[in-house]
Amino acid sequence: MKCLFLFRFCFLLLLLLSFTFNYVFAQVTLYATIGNGDTMPPTSDLVVIDQITGNISNTIGNLGYLVNGLTYDSVEGNLYATTSFNDPNFPNGLLNINLETGNAVEIGMGFGTIYATLASNSSGQLFTWSPYTGSLAIVDKGTGTISAQFATNILPEEFGSAFDANDTLWLFDGGTSSVYRVETMGPMAGSVTYTGSIGSMTERSHHGSFHPETGEYWGISETGNSFPKYLNMLELPSGNLVGSVSAPDFIHTLAFAQKTVVVGGVILSAKKKKDKFLTETDHINVLNWALTPGSSVEYFRIVRNGERVVEVPGSVTSYDDHNRKKNGTDSYVIRGVVGGSIISSNTVVI
Repeated sequence: MKCLFLFRFCFLLLLLLSFTFNYVFAQVTLYATIGNGDTMPPTSDLVVIDQITGNISNTIGNLGYLVNGLTYDSVEGNLYATTSFNDPNFPNGLLNINLETGNAVEIGMGFGTIYATLASNSSGQLFTWSPYTGSLAIVDKGTGTISAQFATNILPEEFGSAFDANDTLWLFDGGTSSVYRVETMGPMAGSVTYTGSIGSMTERSHHGSFHPETGEYWGISETGNSFPKYLNMLELPSGNLVGSVSAPDFIHTLAFAQKTVVVGGVILSAKKKKDKFLTETDHINVLNWALTPGSSVEYFRIVRNGERVVEVPGSVTSYDDHNRKKNGTDSYVIRGVVGGSIISSNTVVI
């Protein structure tokens, strides 16, 4: 009884404090552009993708340009894009996009050749790749020009390139169904190492981005007017397909953005209990959570030891995790899904 009283007291104290203080949460949003070289008019829409369903949860606005590469710079908090060579007014250029309005500002049109992807490392340095010359290039964010180029001898098709959380650049070549690790620093810059195969044609994953929490690479299954489309999730370095959701028609680029926000959120607590029936004992981890004032979610995702356990409606505030090990230790996070974005709770180890 004393343990139960203490648990309830601590949980109520956390909830009471939530009315007084703000909390810092990591919010993950998946941005995308709709529109490719075959769409008319030749411009792209900036949208937010629901990470559960793959549907468009919010259309931010029309960019006024035809986008061919997209990346989020976590250092400056900016969304950058390259334009297609099919853009009638600003081909092969670099844009800075307002995340709230979709307003795109021209930076420069100095690539000199066609570059089809865009990737930002943890320092905010932009890299792009040419499928026609096989060149990896560093992009000057201030001018939109190429500041350095590295020959790779790889001419990828229906491809994507992105940096993971360890600042490793990966290339996903749909033409050969190959996954490569790419050197970006020092005398070996531009050299590539084959690490695995993407698999079948439907598992192609072009113009994608790494999920900052799961570490999986999300890419688009098909280019052009091939339907239906899917968002494929790959693990590295093997390139194995670990998940897939339907995607909107004409989706062409992806970029995850993880932003630290001071808002209300999810406050999580946990305790252990056991139920006995005849000779069997069920060891249960009991989770309770609450939203801070002003917060709302559509779904809660329960994550144990980094793996998704279950998703429950936004009205649910507790969950019993059965059949846990008697002397085991588990780590839990509750993630609230809001319009395709994710707000994470505190981590509880029990």
